Amino acid sequence: MSGAKYHKLLVSVSILIIVGLGLIGCLPGEATSPPQAPSTPTAAVASNGAIISGRVLWGGGPVAGVTVELRAGAWADPATSESVAQAVSDHSGVYQLEAPPDGGVFGLVAYWPDGADNTAPITPLRVMADDAHLEADVFLERAPETPTPALDADGVLETCRVSDLNTYVDKRNGYCFAYPTAFEAQVDESGSPLVVGPPLNDGVEPLRASLLVEVEVAVQGATLTEIVDGYVRQFAGMNVPAIERTAVALAGHPAELLEGVPGHEGSRDILMLHEGKLFHLMFMPSVRDFPQAATDVQVLSTTVVATFSLMAPDAAGPGQPMPPLSDDRALQRIEIPEAGLALEMPAGWFRPTSAWEWMPSAGSAERLGVEWIDLTPPQEAETALLPQPSQVVGSEDVTLTWGSGRLLTVEVFESAAAGKANASLQSVEMHAIVVVAHGDARRAFDLYASAPDHAASIAQRALLMRMLNSAER
Repeated sequence: MSGAKYHKLLVSVSILIIVGLGLIGCLPGEATSPPQAPSTPTAAVASNGAIISGRVLWGGGPVAGVTVELRAGAWADPATSESVAQAVSDHSGVYQLEAPPDGGVFGLVAYWPDGADNTAPITPLRVMADDAHLEADVFLERAPETPTPALDADGVLETCRVSDLNTYVDKRNGYCFAYPTAFEAQVDESGSPLVVGPPLNDGVEPLRASLLVEVEVAVQGATLTEIVDGYVRQFAGMNVPAIERTAVALAGHPAELLEGVPGHEGSRDILMLHEGKLFHLMFMPSVRDFPQAATDVQVLSTTVVATFSLMAPDAAGPGQPMPPLSDDRALQRIEIPEAGLALEMPAGWFRPTSAWEWMPSAGSAERLGVEWIDLTPPQEAETALLPQPSQVVGSEDVTLTWGSGRLLTVEVFESAAAGKANASLQSVEMHAIVVVAHGDARRAFDLYASAPDHAASIAQRALLMRMLNSAER
């Protein structure tokens, strides 16, 4: 818990520093007001061209994520005009760009976040060579096409309800996500959700992969970049490796991923702004410093990020964990005479080839299958049965009614292309390898599940476990 407290303190301090330094820029005036000098210093400019700033508005309210272009030439015709500067409006609808030093007559052209054309008239703008700052609001006249998200019977977004995964929903703050059933959802002392995994060692406070989600009111007018800059700045004086920053998306919105954030155990953080709220996800511990937790942290973060969704907030009270959707999937009994094995497979899955492998539909990347081989000394089961090229990223004991072995999680790669050092991930597979006596030899069985990525493999795990529990010899 101390790592989570430490991060909360750092976030609070970073926000206070942002407030103390003052926000960069100020809200622009009305479009009809005369040009005036900026009330706050502008960002550093490479030349002495005028700074043009303002808000992007639709229906009187700001619109974020709008591309604003300053066009020269025949600016009324985007097909023949020339774009000389470009900016994207932030969560407050504010944009800022720089005009050419010599000034001129330009048009401000805006595009909706989905790339659609703006039907409002292009905003004309005359810039003089000695102008330092001009303000001009840009108007939109087409509502964004935002589909109504589908809700299930519990009023939760369907994107958060995945078979064989638990769901956490916070209606008060307006978000939900799915997480593996091996993890447990708790709350910390402040009421924020804390999702913790199984213990990874035998300590008094064992190492566990975990996720802490905090939602705070963001500093008014602060951009995501400014907030993340202040957050990272708190670690500048520490003798630790630099934090790696990567632009990502969370719930379809711009976010920043921070890898290697210092703390009691360190963390992988994701920060995202939405409608004045700062969403802060902290995946612990740092996989750089605790490689033994890398698999659990990766599975947890992949699942949460893939399913994290925003919903309309209401006053429904604190967040709550929800069990997996009831799964009454029908099963079919399969007999494999050559292997002396019988097991259950999801009804409706079919076998496309003579191999003992099944898939839910033609061309699916999800598969369940069985292989076996009679081992010849000094042949080893894993070497003979695991796909190549691949690497084992997780291992655990597995016990069946007729034998025991290891359940291996394996990343399978495509063959590296010529001139490339790294190959791309092809699939994530789980292989239950069990070796039994077979006459005077040893027979190795491989009961496996294949999925295109880590998130999909979590759902596949439940199907594989059903197959393992039903297997008989």
